[in-house]
Amino acid sequence: MPTEYQPLELRQFNGKGNPRQYIAHFIETCISAGTDGDLLAKQFVRSLKGNAFD
Repeated sequence: MPTEYQPLELRQFNGKGNPRQYIAHFIETCISAGTDGDLLAKQFVRSLKGNAFD
C-alpha cells in the first residue's frame, strides 16, 4: 500500500449476519473515501475475521 494511504476504519465481518448487506456497506464506504482497485481488494481482505476469513 502507498505510504500515504490511511486504511479505512471499517467494522469487521465475522461471517454472521447478511454478507450482501456487509459488502454493499463496504463498497459504499470505500467509494465515498475514494478507495479503488487494488486498495479496495486489500481493504476487503483485512475487513474479514473468523469464519468469514477462513
